[in-house]
Amino acid sequence: MNIGRNDKCPCGSGNKYKKCCMVKSTKFNLNDQDRTVFQLPESPEPNIQLCNNAIHKGYRFRAVGSKVYTRPINETFHEFIIGCYLLGLYGEKWRQEQMKLAENKRHVLIEWVNSWREFKSSLHDDKHKIKEHLYAAPPSGKVKALMQFAYDIFCLEAINKLPDFWKARIKNNKEFQGARYEIAVAAILARAGFEITFLDEQAIKTKHCEMFAKHKKIPEEIAVEVKSRHRKGVLNENGAMSDIETTKGDVEKLIKDACSQKPGNVPFFIFVDVNVNPIIEQLPLKEKQWVKDVKTMLSRYGEPTSEKPTPFNSLIFTNFAYYYGGELEEAPSGEVYMENSPFPEVQCSHPEIFDEIWKSLTMYAEIPNEV
Repeated sequence: MNIGRNDKCPCGSGNKYKKCCMVKSTKFNLNDQDRTVFQLPESPEPNIQLCNNAIHKGYRFRAVGSKVYTRPINETFHEFIIGCYLLGLYGEKWRQEQMKLAENKRHVLIEWVNSWREFKSSLHDDKHKIKEHLYAAPPSGKVKALMQFAYDIFCLEAINKLPDFWKARIKNNKEFQGARYEIAVAAILARAGFEITFLDEQAIKTKHCEMFAKHKKIPEEIAVEVKSRHRKGVLNENGAMSDIETTKGDVEKLIKDACSQKPGNVPFFIFVDVNVNPIIEQLPLKEKQWVKDVKTMLSRYGEPTSEKPTPFNSLIFTNFAYYYGGELEEAPSGEVYMENSPFPEVQCSHPEIFDEIWKSLTMYAEIPNEV
């Protein structure tokens, strides 16, 4: 890939290549550079064909989908997907517009990015030193939220499955939470081995599910609907956050709405982001208030039977709410509760599909240190 000095930089910043990523090798010294990685477990992606980075003539080349990025040789994968790839997707013009706003009016991503930069700066001491020029630490809540969001988008872009309508929605304060969760679910399914077909809400005016997913190895296609519980003071929502409010599993309205969007003769999976604070209740998952609320809600409908089947095959409740951890030293863990129906309206012909989805859910927080 030949890039001219005055061409736009392939990192997506909008700047000329010579003023962005064209670091001259004569001025680049590995011995003088500190590298930052986050101490997270390695996670190969057997169901996503990721292209390994390559080093050539003093640069590191990274491919994401059909794009190739020329990067400094010592930049880590984590630094790339946040500082170059994700921020390049948002663009410098968007960032400058956000910085003109009052702090409480800015997009939550700005807050996460600032936390990430402060986090990186705090690592350069003997306590966090792993080896020469290499530092590591568990990410804080906001940093983990940013990291996971960047990796979700990276996974979808790697398989050319990041629709333009999502790129617009993630920049919008009011649409960010919903779009972020849809991207997370799509990434979970992609990592589980599904090919995904998205349905654009703007193009289709009638009620419909979010996406269809067809497994690449198991001959099964499912319909998927995605809902996220909005709470005051969280993820760009107006109002003050309440500790009591942010422990409840009050998602019945979301499930009813999701069921109304069920398509025809195809298995139906519903993902619900409960968006509760995982820190307040230091209890086993089954004893947490939101799980009790969900179970109570489901019990009101009674046990499904062949005469009274459920519209869904599986209800999947997730709480990957790392952002509640704020600036704490280590992000809270994610939580998942999955309720599979023994009598759905449309049976899955291959029950192992549930295992593939569950496996991907339990591995969701695992991000590789390098690709």
